[in-house]
Amino acid sequence: MFLLPLVVLYFKIDRSKIFLLGFLGYSIHVLAAYTDALGIRKSWWDYPYVIFPQLPGSLGIDASVIPVYFILLYQWCLNKKKNYWLYGTLSSFGFTFIIKPLLIWINVFELYTNYFVLLLSYLFVVYAAKLITDIFIHMSKN
Repeated sequence: MFLLPLVVLYFKIDRSKIFLLGFLGYSIHVLAAYTDALGIRKSWWDYPYVIFPQLPGSLGIDASVIPVYFILLYQWCLNKKKNYWLYGTLSSFGFTFIIKPLLIWINVFELYTNYFVLLLSYLFVVYAAKLITDIFIHMSKN
């Protein structure tokens, strides 16, 4: 879950937009990591297995899967002139109601709250990262 998405990103990222895409991805990563840490601290969810005991259990998801997915989604939205807000929302529903239940089923994620809290965390990450990116784009033009 950690290396494969990064390898895919290396070959698929549009290098002409690499700083924009990287900024969004980094924002997704940071916000997902903080949101995930909050969820673990509040006992909303947890990860029973970790790659390295000194690092968060969600490293593969927060540092690779989620940022890479949303970088490629944002790239697709930019290239096809699609609405990122809509597709980001749909993707949040997909992560909440398809991916996370799959991770629960294979016993790498444990959910102690309801799925609504999980959905809100994904929506927060997706919306906040895009908003931060848009603010920086606006600031760079003025």
